[in-house]
Amino acid sequence: MQELSHQSNRDAHSEHAIDGARALSHVCGDLDLFARLVAVFLRTGPSDIASLAAAMRSDRSEEACMLAHRIAGSASTMGARTTERLARLIELELVHGQTQDAQIAMGELQTALARDLRALQALTFP
Repeated sequence: MQELSHQSNRDAHSEHAIDGARALSHVCGDLDLFARLVAVFLRTGPSDIASLAAAMRSDRSEEACMLAHRIAGSASTMGARTTERLARLIELELVHGQTQDAQIAMGELQTALARDLRALQALTFP
């Protein structure tokens, strides 16, 4: 887990970094809890994104908004700042009926989540 704090320091100015300090603050520094949450996020993140994409393709805006909101909250807990920002952007765009803009952001969200999942998977836990 020491890798998490080093990654946070090394990538402090990178938009694509996992913010280790923020992630650990969400779990009050409990590394075991964080490891369990990472495991859940690694398992559910891809299916949540797939569900969001399907809801957006099918014009189920309310469902898509809820999924985007859930993804943003989970990403925030993981310290995945870019994924969080893009999910919140999609939620807002859908609320305001800007579905074309939300579709564009969706591609960016998929890329960001894939990168964040790889980064979280690479973390070493004690």
